[in-house]
This record gives sequence, structure tokens and C-alpha cells, in this order.
Amino acid sequence: MQSGPGSAFITSADQQPEDTLAKKVILVNTYYPYDNKYRQKKAEVFERATIELQEDIAKELRHRYTVETVIIPGLLKNTRSDSSLLALMASHQATKAIVLFDFNAWFEQTKVEVEGTKGSKTRTAFYDICAKADYIIYDTNGVIAEVSPFHRHFFTDREVMSGLLAAGPDIVGKKKHVYHIMPLLARELVEKIHVEMMAE
Repeated sequence: MQSGPGSAFITSADQQPEDTLAKKVILVNTYYPYDNKYRQKKAEVFERATIELQEDIAKELRHRYTVETVIIPGLLKNTRSDSSLLALMASHQATKAIVLFDFNAWFEQTKVEVEGTKGSKTRTAFYDICAKADYIIYDTNGVIAEVSPFHRHFFTDREVMSGLLAAGPDIVGKKKHVYHIMPLLARELVEKIHVEMMAE
């Protein structure tokens, strides 16, 4: 079974008022791309992307808050119940848990432009690169929020024979662009959970 980093990733932030924030946050991964019938190389891209995403979230929390963050090493496939997450929080003496449940990255065709006259038309398809993650946020009483950070931006255009049959870029071949999005997803997630992070 594939797994994430082999040891906990611990950080602490620049000084902020300590009474405004959760004191310790664990980041947990329950997403296993090999369960989704992706081809091996695509699953490997998604696995690496989610590892980087967890690390980027820890860095973003360190940048914004005074909080200790611990990435739980590896994959915890059986932590989808509230009780198991609360037990994990208790074992790490954490006040919050940020739990990854799903992830996807893809290319989406946004439009097709047609130029020329009948018999000599050219068609150009335009593609955005997209990435989305699904998280559940816990405190010591249970679920407090569900957050799905999402990012997209224009990636490329290409001439095609038919807009309906146009194939977009390959995610595996463009994997470095997927990894580049992870800090943006992390930043969006941390912005979305500001209220939850400030509450004890």
C-alpha cells in the first residue's frame, strides 16, 4: 500500500495572541487514489499531490497562526467515523483535525472558437486546469465544517478537428502543473476555515 511521509511534520508559527487559536492541529489523510480505478501513474500523481497539499496546509497555518501542526504520517483509510477521529485527536492532544477525504485534478474544456468559412474552418479548444479537495474539520466535539477548496486557471488552447471530440492535455504528462496548484488550494482552505481556527 502506498503511504505518505514517514514521519510527523511539526511546525509552529510566528508569535500571535495565544488565546485566540486552537493550540494543536492534526492533518489526516483518508484519501487513497488507488481505490478509484485510476491507472497507476495517475494515482501516483494524485498521491504525491495530496502529500504536498498536506504539507502546504501546515506551512500556511504556521504562516498565519500560532499553532502546532502535526501531519499524521501515512494513510488512515479507516478513520471515517467521528469516534475514530476524536480518539486520534485525543491521542495527540489536538484541539482541531483537518481531514482530507477526496481529491481530484483535471483539465476542463471551456470553449471552442471557430474561424474561417465553410470548407476551411479552424476550431480551437481552450482548456483550464482544475483541482479540488474535500476536507472535514473537527474539534473535540465532532464535525464543525466541511470545506472544498477549488482552483482553476487557463492552461492552454489547441487546434482540434471537432470540439465535441477534442481531447484535453494529459494530467500525468502535466503533473508538475498539478503540484504547482497545491499551495493555492492550501491557502484557500486556510482562508475558508479562519472562523473555525479562531474558535476554541
